Amino acid sequence: MFENQEYKTVMNVPYAVIIASFIIIIITTNIVDINGLRGLIGGYSGLILGMIFVILINTIFTQTSYIEMFPLLMIIIIVALTLSYLSIYFDQISKGEVSNYYSSFSILSVIFLGTQIGIIFSSLYGKTQSQDSNNKLFSDTTFSLLGLFSVINIIIVLTIGIVLHFYSTQG
Repeated sequence: MFENQEYKTVMNVPYAVIIASFIIIIITTNIVDINGLRGLIGGYSGLILGMIFVILINTIFTQTSYIEMFPLLMIIIIVALTLSYLSIYFDQISKGEVSNYYSSFSILSVIFLGTQIGIIFSSLYGKTQSQDSNNKLFSDTTFSLLGLFSVINIIIVLTIGIVLHFYSTQG
């Protein structure tokens, strides 16, 4: 088994990628021009890449079951769905032909995403300080809370898709 310090050191790399990507997402969330939208897509792509690295590192270092990775997979699904909406409705968003609800739900989704990422990393770094014999990434309460936030965030992202599809401001 690997030492806690090694795990923490390796986890700092995807953590830095995720934090940098999340800062880009926060900065470019309400920007509706082409460059801002490209930056937002890049931020979400970096976030997916960072979460995949976290899954790989936890699979190698902690040898946990894949069901324990469910909160991480849910974030990847949420971000992938958001990326697909940004790609499909790229022209409509970049021209500013979207309802005000798009901005409201986008901000709400980013808040939930930030909360989920914060809970995940506080739990993962907290795990390195206390050795559990059951080898679980998340406590049952944290796992349930992350599941709840994931369901709420998926509903928010689906609402963004509905707003983009049905509530355009032009033609």
